[in-house]
Amino acid sequence: MPAGWKATGYRFPRHERGMCTAIFDGASKVSNVLGVPVMAFLVSTYSWHAAFVFTGVLSVAYAVVFWLLYREPKEALAKGSLGQDEYDYIRAGSAQDEKAGTPPVLQGLGYLLRHRKTWGLALGYAAYTYAYYVLLTWLPSYWRSSSG
Repeated sequence: MPAGWKATGYRFPRHERGMCTAIFDGASKVSNVLGVPVMAFLVSTYSWHAAFVFTGVLSVAYAVVFWLLYREPKEALAKGSLGQDEYDYIRAGSAQDEKAGTPPVLQGLGYLLRHRKTWGLALGYAAYTYAYYVLLTWLPSYWRSSSG
């Protein structure tokens, strides 16, 4: 997720970032819908080891494809895979400059922790994640046990 957020900041104007983030966050939820039956098939047909091997190979394959295809906007412009008009559109929309220096991590963390908005976002996301995983993992087993 952090890499996705960083790429979103580089590749999308500010007014398009919400939709981009919603798409990749939604895709992570869809992966549970698609992945559970695949993992169940692998475990029941082969063994639990197959599920780990499959997800490991899939993750490495994705990392290789991402590494080969993804380019930051300035590099994509230089290589010709991004047009000047699109690059100008991205930059005009307040996209982050990928070559700009960043403050040391702990200095940035201290700045964030001093703001109420950061704490609100952190607590809200923690509550959302807790509720999501309770519904995803506990509720199906509760329904199975109470219906039988």
